[in-house]
Amino acid sequence: MDVLTQKDLDKEMLEKYNLNNCVNSTTIKESFTVRLIAYALILASGYMMKIELFNYALSINKAIIIVILSYLLIIPIHEICHYIPFKLLRYEPKLHLLSNEVDGAIKREDLMIISITPLIIISLLIIALMIIFTPYIPLLLFIIGIHLLTCINDLAQFSIAKKFQKGCYIGVANKTEYRGYL
Repeated sequence: MDVLTQKDLDKEMLEKYNLNNCVNSTTIKESFTVRLIAYALILASGYMMKIELFNYALSINKAIIIVILSYLLIIPIHEICHYIPFKLLRYEPKLHLLSNEVDGAIKREDLMIISITPLIIISLLIIALMIIFTPYIPLLLFIIGIHLLTCINDLAQFSIAKKFQKGCYIGVANKTEYRGYL
Protein backbone atom coordinates (compact mmCIF):
# COMPACT_ATOMS: atom_id res chain seq x y z
CA MET A 1 0.00 0.00 0.00
CA ASP A 2 1.36 3.41 -0.95
CA VAL A 3 1.83 6.03 1.73
CA LEU A 4 -1.13 8.39 1.48
CA THR A 5 -0.83 12.09 2.18
CA GLN A 6 -3.62 13.94 4.00
CA LYS A 7 -4.87 15.38 0.72
CA ASP A 8 -4.85 11.96 -1.02
CA LEU A 9 -6.67 10.35 1.90
CA ASP A 10 -9.33 13.09 1.97
CA LYS A 11 -9.83 12.65 -1.80
CA GLU A 12 -10.05 8.84 -1.51
CA MET A 13 -12.59 9.04 1.33
CA LEU A 14 -14.78 11.37 -0.76
CA GLU A 15 -14.54 9.30 -3.95
CA LYS A 16 -14.68 5.79 -2.48
CA TYR A 17 -16.94 6.20 0.55
CA ASN A 18 -18.67 9.57 -0.01
CA LEU A 19 -17.21 10.75 3.30
CA ASN A 20 -16.12 14.36 3.01
CA ASN A 21 -16.11 15.56 6.60
CA CYS A 22 -12.82 14.97 8.43
CA VAL A 23 -14.02 15.22 12.03
CA ASN A 24 -10.81 14.47 13.89
CA SER A 25 -7.15 13.89 13.27
CA THR A 26 -4.43 12.51 15.53
CA THR A 27 -1.00 10.96 15.12
CA ILE A 28 0.66 7.89 16.53
CA LYS A 29 4.35 8.00 17.32
CA GLU A 30 6.02 4.62 17.19
CA SER A 31 8.60 4.65 19.95
CA PHE A 32 11.30 2.19 19.05
CA THR A 33 13.42 3.45 21.97
CA VAL A 34 10.79 2.32 24.48
CA ARG A 35 10.62 -1.07 22.79
CA LEU A 36 14.40 -1.51 22.76
CA ILE A 37 14.59 -0.71 26.47
CA ALA A 38 11.77 -3.16 27.17
CA TYR A 39 13.47 -5.88 25.10
CA ALA A 40 16.72 -5.28 26.97
CA LEU A 41 14.89 -5.64 30.29
CA ILE A 42 13.28 -8.90 29.17
CA LEU A 43 16.62 -10.19 27.94
CA ALA A 44 18.28 -9.21 31.23
CA SER A 45 15.49 -10.84 33.25
CA GLY A 46 15.87 -14.01 31.21
CA TYR A 47 19.58 -13.95 31.87
CA MET A 48 19.19 -13.37 35.61
CA MET A 49 16.29 -15.64 36.45
CA LYS A 50 16.51 -19.36 36.82
CA ILE A 51 14.29 -21.15 34.37
CA GLU A 52 13.20 -24.53 35.65
CA LEU A 53 13.22 -25.88 32.12
CA PHE A 54 17.01 -25.63 32.01
CA ASN A 55 17.60 -26.10 35.76
CA TYR A 56 20.26 -23.37 35.79
CA ALA A 57 20.60 -19.68 35.07
CA LEU A 58 20.53 -18.86 31.38
CA SER A 59 23.70 -17.91 29.58
CA ILE A 60 23.36 -14.77 27.51
CA ASN A 61 23.46 -16.87 24.32
CA LYS A 62 20.53 -19.04 25.44
CA ALA A 63 18.56 -15.97 26.52
CA ILE A 64 19.05 -14.40 23.08
CA ILE A 65 18.01 -17.66 21.39
CA ILE A 66 14.85 -17.85 23.53
CA VAL A 67 13.98 -14.23 22.69
CA ILE A 68 14.47 -14.85 18.95
CA LEU A 69 12.50 -18.13 19.00
CA SER A 70 9.73 -16.52 21.04
CA TYR A 71 9.53 -13.69 18.56
CA LEU A 72 9.47 -16.08 15.61
CA LEU A 73 6.63 -17.93 17.32
CA ILE A 74 4.58 -14.95 18.54
CA ILE A 75 4.68 -12.52 15.57
CA PRO A 76 3.02 -14.77 12.93
CA ILE A 77 0.37 -15.89 15.45
CA HIS A 78 -0.18 -12.24 16.39
CA GLU A 79 -0.67 -11.22 12.75
CA ILE A 80 -3.05 -14.12 12.11
CA CYS A 81 -5.05 -12.94 15.14
CA HIS A 82 -5.43 -9.58 13.34
CA TYR A 83 -6.18 -11.22 10.00
CA ILE A 84 -9.12 -13.32 11.25
CA PRO A 85 -11.26 -10.39 12.50
CA PHE A 86 -10.37 -8.43 9.36
CA LYS A 87 -11.88 -11.24 7.29
CA LEU A 88 -14.84 -11.79 9.64
CA LEU A 89 -15.65 -8.07 9.44
CA ARG A 90 -15.49 -8.28 5.62
CA TYR A 91 -12.31 -6.33 4.96
CA GLU A 92 -9.72 -7.46 2.45
CA PRO A 93 -6.43 -7.35 4.34
CA LYS A 94 -3.02 -8.04 2.86
CA LEU A 95 -1.28 -10.46 5.20
CA HIS A 96 2.45 -9.94 5.56
CA LEU A 97 4.84 -11.72 7.89
CA LEU A 98 5.15 -8.72 10.19
CA SER A 99 1.97 -6.75 9.53
CA ASN A 100 -1.48 -6.58 7.97
CA GLU A 101 -2.65 -3.82 5.65
CA VAL A 102 -6.07 -2.85 4.42
CA ASP A 103 -6.84 -0.34 1.69
CA GLY A 104 -9.27 2.41 2.57
CA ALA A 105 -11.04 3.25 5.78
CA ILE A 106 -12.05 1.04 8.69
CA LYS A 107 -15.03 1.65 10.94
CA ARG A 108 -13.98 2.87 14.37
CA GLU A 109 -15.57 -0.06 16.21
CA ASP A 110 -14.03 -2.58 13.81
CA LEU A 111 -10.58 -1.06 14.26
CA MET A 112 -10.94 -1.35 18.03
CA ILE A 113 -11.87 -5.04 17.76
CA ILE A 114 -9.12 -5.80 15.25
CA SER A 115 -6.43 -4.05 17.28
CA ILE A 116 -7.25 -5.75 20.61
CA THR A 117 -7.90 -9.31 19.34
CA PRO A 118 -4.27 -10.62 19.47
CA LEU A 119 -3.81 -9.33 23.01
CA ILE A 120 -6.86 -11.24 24.23
CA ILE A 121 -6.42 -14.48 22.23
CA ILE A 122 -2.67 -14.98 22.72
CA SER A 123 -2.75 -13.97 26.40
CA LEU A 124 -5.56 -16.45 27.10
CA LEU A 125 -3.72 -19.15 25.16
CA ILE A 126 -0.51 -18.63 27.13
CA ILE A 127 -2.42 -18.57 30.44
CA ALA A 128 -4.08 -21.87 29.46
CA LEU A 129 -0.64 -23.31 28.65
CA MET A 130 0.56 -22.18 32.10
CA ILE A 131 -2.29 -24.10 33.72
CA ILE A 132 -1.60 -27.23 31.70
CA PHE A 133 2.21 -27.15 31.72
CA THR A 134 3.08 -25.81 35.19
CA PRO A 135 6.80 -26.75 35.05
CA TYR A 136 7.18 -24.36 32.10
CA ILE A 137 5.58 -21.33 33.80
CA PRO A 138 8.84 -19.30 33.95
CA LEU A 139 9.43 -19.83 30.24
CA LEU A 140 5.81 -19.00 29.42
CA LEU A 141 6.06 -15.82 31.53
CA PHE A 142 9.07 -14.89 29.44
CA ILE A 143 7.08 -15.51 26.24
CA ILE A 144 4.04 -13.57 27.49
CA GLY A 145 6.35 -10.63 28.21
CA ILE A 146 7.54 -10.66 24.62
CA HIS A 147 3.94 -11.00 23.44
CA LEU A 148 2.87 -7.95 25.46
CA LEU A 149 5.67 -5.96 23.84
CA THR A 150 4.30 -6.84 20.40
CA CYS A 151 0.94 -5.43 21.50
CA ILE A 152 2.24 -1.91 22.31
CA ASN A 153 1.27 -0.45 18.93
CA ASP A 154 -2.07 -2.28 18.98
CA LEU A 155 -2.92 -0.71 22.34
CA ALA A 156 -1.92 2.71 20.99
CA GLN A 157 -4.12 2.11 17.94
CA PHE A 158 -7.03 1.02 20.18
CA SER A 159 -6.58 4.15 22.30
CA ILE A 160 -6.54 6.39 19.23
CA ALA A 161 -9.63 4.73 17.73
CA LYS A 162 -11.45 5.21 21.03
CA LYS A 163 -10.94 9.01 20.72
CA PHE A 164 -12.96 9.19 17.51
CA GLN A 165 -16.75 9.48 17.34
CA LYS A 166 -18.82 6.29 17.24
CA GLY A 167 -19.68 5.21 13.72
CA CYS A 168 -16.94 7.16 11.97
CA TYR A 169 -14.51 5.67 9.48
CA ILE A 170 -10.80 5.96 10.17
CA GLY A 171 -8.17 6.26 7.47
CA VAL A 172 -4.40 6.58 7.83
CA ALA A 173 -2.32 9.28 6.14
CA ASN A 174 1.48 9.34 6.09
CA LYS A 175 1.52 6.01 8.00
CA THR A 176 1.13 7.80 11.34
CA GLU A 177 -1.81 10.20 11.04
CA TYR A 178 -5.25 8.80 11.80
CA ARG A 179 -8.15 10.78 10.33
CA GLY A 180 -11.81 10.21 11.16
CA TYR A 181 -14.60 10.71 8.61
CA LEU A 182 -18.38 10.81 8.89
